[in-house]
Formats: sequence, structure tokens, C-alpha cells
Amino acid sequence: MTGPGNHNEEWYREMDNDALRHDVTEITAMVEDQMREIAAVQAKRAALSATGTSADGLVEVTVDAQRAVTDTVIDERYLEEFEFEDLAQHVTKAARAAVERVDAQTAELIAPLSERRESTSFTAGINAVPEFADIFAKARQAMSAHPPTSAQPGDRDFGEDSRFPTVRE
Repeated sequence: MTGPGNHNEEWYREMDNDALRHDVTEITAMVEDQMREIAAVQAKRAALSATGTSADGLVEVTVDAQRAVTDTVIDERYLEEFEFEDLAQHVTKAARAAVERVDAQTAELIAPLSERRESTSFTAGINAVPEFADIFAKARQAMSAHPPTSAQPGDRDFGEDSRFPTVRE
């Protein structure tokens, strides 16, 4: 049946399809932008490191973005001012401080992504397409996780025996 009613229905369907096509194009562009930003943030995060100290600065521990200890330095004056029995405690305290600092740097780095993700229009658009919501859930998980360290034996020169910390002279 071809009548005025069917023509209007067709017109509305075309308008709905055009609007949907426009929305999907807009969401796709937002997703592409967000994925570029995530890649840039991940590259910056990989380069992060932080140092924590203990025993009045005589014990220093440095960690990387994955929270792995990359360097330990103990000033030779340590034994003049502290007991050897307390050294493990001081190393642990310095390592924890370093981890707190690298975690704070990471949080600061990903804050703009989180803010954008939480924006009403962006979140609503992403949640409208289940595949996009899944992609962003995986991206959020990857950014908040602490992936295993990528360091390989021999990457850094820790001297003859890497089981021992560096003693600073």
C-alpha cells in the first residue's frame, strides 16, 4: 500500500538511521581519541620512577612504574648512626615510600583520562554501544593494573653481585 502514511514512516526511519549513523561516527571518533590518549599515558607511565628514603636519608630505594625495586643505596655512614639489625626495616620503609610516590605519579597521570571518561556525554555515548563499553572497561583495567616488570637480567649494571645493595661512599 502506497499512501501518505507509509511515506512518513519511511522518512522517519531514514531520519533515525541518519541520526544513529551520526551518533556512531561521533562515538567512534571519541573512542579513537581516547585510545590515542591511553597509549600516550601508558608510554609516560612506563617511564615513571620514584625514590623513597629512610634512616634520615641514609637508605634510598628506587622503584619503577611497575613498583619493582630498581636501585637500593645505603650510605656507608648508616652503621655509624643506626644498628645493622634495623637495616631491613629501613629498606622496607624506603621501598614503601617509593611505591607510594610512584602510585601518586600514576594517579596524577591518569586523572585527565578518568575525568573525561566520567563526563556525561562521553560515558553515555560509550555505554550506548556495548562493544565500546567493553573496550573501555579493558582499558581502565589495564591502566589501573600493575603489569609485571619488563626488566630483564642484565638490563642494568648492578655490579658483580646484584643480590646486595649499593653502599654509597
